[in-house]
Amino acid sequence: VATIIVLTLALWLSSGFVLLGIVVIATLAFSLAATQLGQPRAIKGMLYAAPLLVAAGHLRGEGDHMAGFVAVCFLCAVVFATDIGAYFVGRWLGGPKLSPTISPNKTISGAVGGLIAAMIFGTLTYVLFGLTPFWVATALAIPLSIVSQFGDLYESSMKRTAGVKDSGKIIPGHGGVMDRVDGLLFAAFALWLVSIAAGQWDAPANTFFATR
Repeated sequence: VATIIVLTLALWLSSGFVLLGIVVIATLAFSLAATQLGQPRAIKGMLYAAPLLVAAGHLRGEGDHMAGFVAVCFLCAVVFATDIGAYFVGRWLGGPKLSPTISPNKTISGAVGGLIAAMIFGTLTYVLFGLTPFWVATALAIPLSIVSQFGDLYESSMKRTAGVKDSGKIIPGHGGVMDRVDGLLFAAFALWLVSIAAGQWDAPANTFFATR
């Protein structure tokens, strides 16, 4: 809770290198406290959950005109298309398992189907907002889809390590809230890093999603 408060304040009060510095300090402080209290798993959980707060918040909150909004819409289109495409293609084609020890239901065919769906719907979202060239969206969708699928597997591995089937019971039949945002966590952080590396610290959404 304390870490979430600190990171939220960081998003409101700063940006750029100051934001990164506050995030690093908060992470180190939390890790030290968790270690001293004998709760090393808490470190893993915090490192898993915090990136979404920082990355998605900074992408959405900074940028000219609608850039932040478009960035989040594109991100959601890619991740959700990946999930849906992987589910239906995997059930339809079946085949070799993607990672049988971590998530027995996921198949390689499903992973490929999710990737293709992400490319299609990510590009459509990009074009619908009047952005060009379209190949930028396709190029972004490919790594983001792969990263989101890795995030899905990572969350599954965390549940197996903890010996639980679901991450929570708030959403019946869906394995908890974390099951709905596991891919989004990793993809948001990846898009944030790529946008910063290719653009600017203070307004990462402008790098690929400026609409004017």
